[in-house]
Amino acid sequence: MIGELARQAGTSARTLRYYEAQGLVRPRRCANGCPDSISVLLRKLAEVDAGLARLAGVREQLRCQLDRARADRRRR
Repeated sequence: MIGELARQAGTSARTLRYYEAQGLVRPRRCANGCPDSISVLLRKLAEVDAGLARLAGVREQLRCQLDRARADRRRR
């Protein structure tokens, strides 16, 4: 979560933590001290699913290239 905020702010997570330690920014947290875990988990799950879909596409491209390379080699 802090990494995403840092990217949006154009700074680093370390800088944001420094600002928090200095009292310049205050994180909003739920009563239990954590961010809204359900929305965070849903967002992270969607990110992982999207990453897996991209990787599956790359894997398929590589498999096709390998199949073509093998076929070309057999023809020679």
